[in-house]
Amino acid sequence: RSYRAAVMLFFGGGADTFNMLVPLNCPLYEEYMQVRRDVALLPQQLHSVTTTGQACSEFGIHPELSFIKELYDQKQAAFVSNVGALVEPLTKTQFKNGGASRCVGLFSHSDQQQAAQ
Repeated sequence: RSYRAAVMLFFGGGADTFNMLVPLNCPLYEEYMQVRRDVALLPQQLHSVTTTGQACSEFGIHPELSFIKELYDQKQAAFVSNVGALVEPLTKTQFKNGGASRCVGLFSHSDQQQAAQ
């Protein structure tokens, strides 16, 4: 295919993104289980996909998103996670002590939604 596009799926509320793409078979899965507890998904509930160059080489896609797994397997979909609005790169130390520009409403859900749109 000669045409490619980046499509952003914007879920206005209710999307539990930490259960959409779950790390599997790596230390991040143990962290996920500790943090998510009652709402954590088990590996057998997820659609497994593999990748390279990430902290985990295997991830699980939410069971209700089988069409995304199909697209991923056909190399017609990809995941871009843990992104947000920043003015410039910002370390934890810079955030706490200053020294770098921060976007308005960094921890405000409504401001981040507006920035994404």
